[in-house]
Amino acid sequence: MAFFLLLPFLLISCASTILPDPQEGATSLLIGGCEFHWIPRGGNKKGGLEMTLEELVSGKHYQVTTDAEGYYFISNAPPGVYMVDLVKFSLSDGVSVEHQPDVKLFIISPGKVHYLGRLIVEVDRSDLRNDFKYRAYEKFIAGDLRAEEIKKLVAGRRGNSGWLQKEISPENELEKF
Repeated sequence: MAFFLLLPFLLISCASTILPDPQEGATSLLIGGCEFHWIPRGGNKKGGLEMTLEELVSGKHYQVTTDAEGYYFISNAPPGVYMVDLVKFSLSDGVSVEHQPDVKLFIISPGKVHYLGRLIVEVDRSDLRNDFKYRAYEKFIAGDLRAEEIKKLVAGRRGNSGWLQKEISPENELEKF
């Protein structure tokens, strides 16, 4: 009986690791990383961050959650210009923290696996509960993973077979200019 009570939890926790196969056409797989650090407490959070990315031409929003290592995946994203619009998470005491990052654009070309880099947000507040207007510093680390490491990330997800045959772009194509 206890197994049946745990079954929905197991299905939900495993569902986030599945990558839908590539659709016909020019869609891409977007991979990025995010971490939240609050300096005075020495804490950090990688898993369970809610990320919202916006494709600027169409205005479409994509919402994903980071895995335990801080990575997020968006399958079958159309080509375009994207930006991280919002990072949100909840602390253990129910306080919700939201951060709207500085504008950082990513050009997504068709039919590739794109690594967008890692966004690190450092919050300089000793107690987030006292003031929701906190000072945050961000670092964006582009190209911190090589193509082989990106392939391992994709290979670690179920339903990855079609994405492993795609070209991997380990850098933001906009920064090549």
